[in-house]
Order: sequence, then structure tokens, then C-alpha cells
Amino acid sequence: MGIPKYHKWLTERYPDAFTEASHENADHVYVDINTLLHDCMRYAASEDGFYQHLFAKLDSLFRIVVPSKTVFLAVDGPASCAKCLTQRQRRRAHAQKDSKNSKGSGKGKGKRGKWGGSDVAPQLSNNMLTPGVPFMTKLADGLEYYAASRMTGNGCLAWCQAVTVSGAQAIGEGEHKIVSQMLRNAACDHASTESHVISSGDADIFLLSLVQSACRRVRVVSDRPDAAGQKRRRGTLQIWNAEVLARYIQAELTRAPKKSPVPEAEATLRRDFALVSLLAGNDYLPELKCSLSSKQLWEQYLSLRRKQFPSASLIQSSLRDGLPLSHQEGGWALSVGEAGAAFSAEPYEHFSFNLQLLSKFMTVAAGGPGVQGSVSGRAAEGVRKYLEGLLWILEMYHHGYCGDFYFVLEKSLHSFASARLIAQFLPSLQSKAAEPLAPPRSEQQPMRPISCAICILPAQNAEQFLCAGAPMLRPMFQVDHALLGPVNAIERSEELRDCKQRVTSLQQEMMSLRAQGLDDKSVKAQLTAAQQQMERIKSRSGGSDIDVVPLWQVDDEVAERCSSHSVPELEFRPDVTLLRDASSEALSLQAPARGMRPAHCKGLAYITGEWPQVTAWDETDEALDEASAEADEALLWTEEAEAETAEAVDAEVDETCEAYETYEALDEDVAEPGEPGDPNEPLASLEESFQVGDAVQAYWPDDDEYLPATITLLHGDGSFQIVWDVDGSQSDVKADYLKFLSASEELVDLEPPAKRARLST
Repeated sequence: MGIPKYHKWLTERYPDAFTEASHENADHVYVDINTLLHDCMRYAASEDGFYQHLFAKLDSLFRIVVPSKTVFLAVDGPASCAKCLTQRQRRRAHAQKDSKNSKGSGKGKGKRGKWGGSDVAPQLSNNMLTPGVPFMTKLADGLEYYAASRMTGNGCLAWCQAVTVSGAQAIGEGEHKIVSQMLRNAACDHASTESHVISSGDADIFLLSLVQSACRRVRVVSDRPDAAGQKRRRGTLQIWNAEVLARYIQAELTRAPKKSPVPEAEATLRRDFALVSLLAGNDYLPELKCSLSSKQLWEQYLSLRRKQFPSASLIQSSLRDGLPLSHQEGGWALSVGEAGAAFSAEPYEHFSFNLQLLSKFMTVAAGGPGVQGSVSGRAAEGVRKYLEGLLWILEMYHHGYCGDFYFVLEKSLHSFASARLIAQFLPSLQSKAAEPLAPPRSEQQPMRPISCAICILPAQNAEQFLCAGAPMLRPMFQVDHALLGPVNAIERSEELRDCKQRVTSLQQEMMSLRAQGLDDKSVKAQLTAAQQQMERIKSRSGGSDIDVVPLWQVDDEVAERCSSHSVPELEFRPDVTLLRDASSEALSLQAPARGMRPAHCKGLAYITGEWPQVTAWDETDEALDEASAEADEALLWTEEAEAETAEAVDAEVDETCEAYETYEALDEDVAEPGEPGDPNEPLASLEESFQVGDAVQAYWPDDDEYLPATITLLHGDGSFQIVWDVDGSQSDVKADYLKFLSASEELVDLEPPAKRARLST
């Protein structure tokens, strides 16, 4: 979810860093796929429908954002415990909606049932999209199938050299995995000028792309609503340029023309910008309590830097020899096939605060120089842990690796995230005997995938989704369990559930009265009483939530209970890369949904673990060149140099494509424009030539023209289900209504040709 209202603030303050486009080329494309998963689950009536919708969405994305070298599909995996409470609270809300909206009726929000037919699967739930749930194990296989099917034939990834799938059993959140993969790509030879495009709906991705400094040409695309809150036109995306934003904030600081700054100064300023942004709060830490808004905090930072600290920065860094604990012997990374290639591009650093500048900044944020007093006891513990948490986040954003998976700022310490308390606490660090601020760092692996599911799913969902394959875990969902009992009691209490529903009803009633300008005092009093009653019920149940449970002990118990059983979700699973390699044996992957054919692929190698392997990049690069020779004969991507004008801040990159004369040969196998099939070719031959996932031109009789579409399903009678690119709607058509794109149509937009006589059936 990220920082509240962060995207809106960025677009309003730095509008020229955002553009809108219907086409974007990139060397490397990274997809934070969880937003797509939740959207597809809301519409799906069955698992088949879920996969049909997901693949159609990915196809549509890759029509707009065109990768020329690699694609990285990232699913959220086992992550830091710091957001465990937030994740569990969100899933409680989903479970409440699931019980309120009968999903078996096909109506959920009026959308469910649109994909997958009328037979609605009652077990479908957005809470199934949780690491450790068996559904997510199957999803990783489904994404591998998608990659293989689109890298062959006429698929939308036919020109990519490699596609990597990082599933829900691979360690880390999706956006963090993307940063690590970006750095791996940046560490390769000749990678300094390559472009990186991230597709994500998470506002945190803006900060992650800023904190690292090895990848220069980074853009983020999303289909977020525009500044007026309106949905974007179908087929268009918003594009955010990290380089442009970096120049803007440098210009704000120096009040000088927006030219390229010194790299070292730019890197420190970007990290300071990220730190000030984090003070607005996110999934890991609460919002800083202070007298200034987020916008005013940044203005005060700039003022302090200009007037008192022209050559200083809030965040200081120190290079470290070697690798972090996680990537050393005994750490978790080597056990899952990660050798630390990302650190070849971005050296390992420790972050710390400039205490003098931080003290001044917090004093201003607290309201002025009148801040006096000292902090001790529980307050000092909370302030220290909050400040160390900020450094912990920045180090995690730097390389995409979590320094300590079990760091948590308990909810009871949130009130100490205060500018006044920080300003009072910092002088105590000036003593030589004082322990310096340092973020937590550990080599300990995160919770296993199935343990992750137990800790972030409501007890009822966890029991429902997990116990079919792991019945030995059932005692962990009872109210008398030693570790999770108090949390389970909160979720299983019918009295508490009724009280929550009453609170929600009263909140809605109060907001309705306020909207009408009516007196809401009586309802407000009832709401306060209901909230107090809810707290009393929680207190009787034990009063604690998942943020105070020692989750490493939960993980140990899960491992012990499952030790003598085969539970796939107990183990971590490394990334999988499909790499073009002409010498590889034929690869066959089963389809995840009915109506999709198995993917039989030649020339694709199946690689597990970290890729690319930077230490052996020369050999890998040579293999890629050889494997992609056939593709190079058909298509050559050339990249024009980036140009800057004196008036414009934004550097526009114009990537163009040239077609070889060999395209004429390709066109010989395609029917003439406007002709639905070759009359001399048998229909059976046409049916066999089309595959699920193919990009095609389909005849639209209402407008008497061909329009781009994607095949999503093969019917038993030889007809096909397609999704129209222009609006995402579905149609069932026969083979003679379809044709492949010719090479010229793939590269330029042509006026629809005049319709010729359609082949009769």
C-alpha cells in the first residue's frame, strides 16, 4: 500500500516528472504483480477465469510496455515481520467482506463471475493471495507457463532473451525483489546505458527506485487515476521518471538551473528525500507526530540545507567490505541460490544519521527551539527503535534485501514516533558512552512460506486454506494455543465481531449526518461507547495482537510439526528463469487452466536461482547472442541517444525499431490484409496454427475492420475466445475471423484495410 497520499503529493509538486503514454520501450521490464492478482481475483468466478484474466492483463501490459531484453515477474513472498500486523488487519477486512458478500452467488461487488463463466467457485478469496497458501504454489507454475507460452511463436515476449518468475515462495516482497534484480542487470557488462521500466501500483516503488543509484534510466508505469481522480483511457499508462525527479529536487536545494548534479551529491540528496518521505508513515512505521505537514517537512529540510548545512546530508553512508550477514556463510541467501550479484553494481553500505542536522530538523518539526527536557525509559526505547527503523528501511530499499526480518516496532511504541521526543532524545547520543543508532542486522532467514500464511491470515482463513494439506497445523488455530491463542481468540469471538459491525455501522451513520450538515453528537457518543466496549472485549481475550508474538518461535513450531510430512509450502523456492538457449532440450509445461494447451518449447533453458550470474556474465552474454540469432534476423532494436534541451527538464528517450527485408518473407505466411483466412487453406490448418496467448488481428463486423486482440481460450469446437485490446471485452470467434499480425503491422499503426469477402463456413 505504501505511504498515504504519496503519489498525489509527488504529482502535484513535480508534475513534469510524470507523463502519459500509450507505448513505452525498455531493455528490462519488471512487474510487481500483486496488484494485478488482487484485481483478477475480484472478477474471477473460478480458477480458470482467474488465469484467463491474469494472462489477458499481462498481454495487454506488454503491448504497451515493450521489453527488448528481459522481463521479471515478481510476486510477494515471505517478508519482514514489521508489517505483519498491517497485513493481518487487511486480511481480516477481506474475510469480513467474504462472509458478508456471498461469493457463491457470483455477485461479489457486482464483479465476480465476469471471468470464468457462471459456475462460481465459493472457495475463491483475495486472502488466498498470501505466501504459503497452496494456491500461490500453483500460481508460480502458472506464471512459468505464461512466460514459456509468450516467448514462443507469435507471443508478446517473442523477442525477449529471458523471463524470470519470482514466486510467493521466493524470499522478499515484490518491489524489493525488483530492486535486487535491477541491480543484477546493472552489474552486467555494457549495462550502464540500459533502460529499466517498473510496472507497479505501490507508491513505495518510487522510493526504492530513488535510494539505489546504480540504475540511472529508471521509469515507473502504472494505471493509477489521473490528478482529477478519473480513470485513465484504456491503453494508456502514467510514466514517472526517476532521473527527472532527481534533477528537480537538486534544483530545489541549490536554486540553480536543472542540470545534472555530481553523482555523489545526487545520491545523498535522493536518500534524504526518501527519508523525509518516510516520515509520513508506511506499512512498517507510523507517521511522525509533528507540527508540520509532509510538504512543510520537505520545505524545512531544504531551508536548513541552504542556510545552515550546505554540504551536509541527513543520511550518511560508509562502505563495508564484503557482503551483508544474509549473504555470508551461514546466512539465508546462499541456501536459496543467491550469491549477491546485486552488490557488484551497488556496493554494500551502512547508513547512519547526521545527528546535528537531524536534531535541528526535529526541533523545527516540533514547533521551534522551545523543545526542552530529556527522554528515558519506555519513551527512549520507542524513539530509538523508531529511528533505527528508518535506517533499517533505507538499507532495505538500497539493495532490496531485508537486514533483519524480525524487526518490529510494536504498536505500543508508535506514540513515541514524535519530533518533540526525538529532539529531546538526540542530545543523549553525544556522550561517548552512548550506544550509537544502528539498524538491526541479522543472517536469520525469514519465516517459512507456510508460517508466513499462519501469521498474516485470520485464524479461520488459515485453517481453511492450509489444513487440507497440513492437518497437523490445526492446533495452532485454537484459542488455547500458547503463542497464537490470544490472537485467535480476538478473531473467533462472536461478541467482538458483532461489536465491530456495530462500530462500522455507527461510523457510516455519523459520516452520513455530517455530509447532510446534521447534528451527530448522539451517534458520536454511541460510537465512542461501542469502541470502548470493543477494547474491553479484546482485553478479556488476552488483549495482544500478532505484533507482540515472537514469530520466530511460531516458525520453529511449524517446522517441527511438519518435519515428518511432505508440505511443499514449508520450503523456500528460488527464482526461475526461462533463458533462450538453442542447445537446450525441448521444454514442456502444463497449462494452469482448462482450455489452454500445454506449452511445448524448443530453445529455452530452465534455470533456477539467481540470474544473471554476474561473475560469469561474459559466457552468459555470449550464449544469449547465439540463442537469439533467429530473433535478431527478424527484428533489430536501436536506441537513440538521450537528448536534453535547455527549456525541458525531462529527458525524452525515443526508441525506434527498424524492420529488415526478411519481414517480407514473414508476410508470405500471413493472409492478405482484410481477408479472414486464405480460401485455399483448410480450416483445420488455421485452427492448429493459433495458440492461447497469441497476439492476433480479429475481424469486427460492426465496424467492418480488423482490430488487435489476444487469444485466451481454445473451445472444443475449434472456435476461440479472444480479448479485444481496445477495451478488454471478450468474444468467441471462429478461426476464419483471425489472422496473425504481419511484420509491418507490428511496427506501425495502419488504417484498417477494406474488407474482402469472408470465408464462408
